[in-house]
Amino acid sequence: MTVWKRFGIPLLQVGFFIAIYYFGGQYLLEKLVEPVVIKLTTRLPLGLTPFLDLDYGRIASRIFNFLWTILLFFSFQKFVHGRAWNDNILFRPKHKLRTFCWGALFGSFLVISLITLAIATQTVVIKAVHLFPGDVFATVSLYIFAMALTATSQELAMRGYILQTLKENWGTHWAVWASALIFGAVHFPYSFYYAYAAFVAGLVLGYAYVWYGIYYCIGWHFMWNFIESVVFSGKIVLFEVNDPFLIGDKNITPDQEGFLVLPILLIGFAILLVIHKTEWRLKS
Repeated sequence: MTVWKRFGIPLLQVGFFIAIYYFGGQYLLEKLVEPVVIKLTTRLPLGLTPFLDLDYGRIASRIFNFLWTILLFFSFQKFVHGRAWNDNILFRPKHKLRTFCWGALFGSFLVISLITLAIATQTVVIKAVHLFPGDVFATVSLYIFAMALTATSQELAMRGYILQTLKENWGTHWAVWASALIFGAVHFPYSFYYAYAAFVAGLVLGYAYVWYGIYYCIGWHFMWNFIESVVFSGKIVLFEVNDPFLIGDKNITPDQEGFLVLPILLIGFAILLVIHKTEWRLKS
């Protein structure tokens, strides 16, 4: 019975969550959300087409995924784990904004390092920079909104529920590595390499979650995605990719990553570990 409670029940909980979250969410997105969006843009004179075309046409799916994640997270906390609505990792931490800002600062440092490395090695060549106020405002506003939704959704699902559930039963290291494998697996449809990069990012974010909490991870994830998306959106910076293997195929979508992300993530993890150990020694 002890083995079942420690391993069987958490696996069922996490597996059930993944099935509903990913497969159920994808089914609803394809069968319900996308048909509704098409009808809105073709039949109703609401002027929604420009908004729904933003971010490569993915803005509607980002909004749906955010709402779907919030619904499932609180439902599982209440009905699967039997906890009060406010008894979870979103409400427990103190200094939420400060923690978010520290994570955002570290995420910014890493992604700027990645972009700088790509430019220095001429993996990406900058052709021009257009700082037209209208384009800058529209692009920045879009990706603040879009990446806040995505970062919150993915971190709440992957770290806030899956990692936290496994950690409560398996301990830190097993939970972090298992959740990182899951995070890599959900990126596998894009490419094998993207899945591997997501696995490494899952390790970094997993330990960051254990050490600093969910708001640190949301800040980290948000600023990485935000800065990378703005730079490679093609709206402000005109660029040319010389080696998609190293930086990803940015001409298709800003989400794709290349080989250069791995050393940046490993260096970031080393820095995070040093900071953590230093804080531990100071506290000791």
